[in-house]
Amino acid sequence: MALAHLTSPLVSIVNSTLGTFGGVNRVACSEFYGVQTSPRDCMAAIRQMPSGDTPIVYTFSGYDRATRLPQYYQSGDCMVQIELAGPQLPSTIGLIPNDLKSMATGVLETCTKKRDYYIGGFLAGDLGPIRQWISSEQGDLDKPFPPSTAFPTISVSTAQPDYLSPGDYDPAMAQMLAQFIFETARRYSPTSGLGDLLRKRAIRLVRKEGEMQPRGKRVAWWERPGQGPRLLRPGEAAVNATEVTEEGEGGGQTAKRTKRRKRVVVDED
Repeated sequence: MALAHLTSPLVSIVNSTLGTFGGVNRVACSEFYGVQTSPRDCMAAIRQMPSGDTPIVYTFSGYDRATRLPQYYQSGDCMVQIELAGPQLPSTIGLIPNDLKSMATGVLETCTKKRDYYIGGFLAGDLGPIRQWISSEQGDLDKPFPPSTAFPTISVSTAQPDYLSPGDYDPAMAQMLAQFIFETARRYSPTSGLGDLLRKRAIRLVRKEGEMQPRGKRVAWWERPGQGPRLLRPGEAAVNATEVTEEGEGGGQTAKRTKRRKRVVVDED
């Protein structure tokens, strides 16, 4: 299957480098995340995010909202959400505040500020570990993933009543990951057993992309094609059931989740 089959008129790919997350970042710009999104509101939301080069250790439970993922920051009608994505999440993760602000600014500059777009989007950062895993012989999509393959996402959108979790549910993620695998598969001859295995794995992700949507039923990219909405991760039901606690215009609030419109993808290497 050619890579051309992975794209649609709504998808375009560009390459760039972003912050200290280094060489493997991907940005997807999509109408789902907002149309005529206000760059001024989004810049104000980003300014609310913590700053500094010292990692903050985030968890997925506990009482300290400042260090519990997911997080969101809101100003006016723009919201920035920080989440962690992937089939298997670690119990804690250290993220550098300035890196997260750089990710959010990357989405703002790529999607929201561009005259052709003025829409929202998301960035999936630090994709190197998951790229390496799914492009290897042992990276079976049906087997447990190492927690080290989890990756942070930043979404910039119009204000939402729930968490978007684009790294799990946006079809652009299935497309991005399939491209990673196809790139590795090209190194092997058509008769290579590993090359054939990788091509089948990538085609499965392409098929799964067609079943996904940014909102609605929660269909994750790692599920088998034809499989229904996934079961929640341990502890996630409690997060989903937690109502939003408003604190002014943002300030690192945590909230409930749900999920999912047209999209443009942008790719950052």
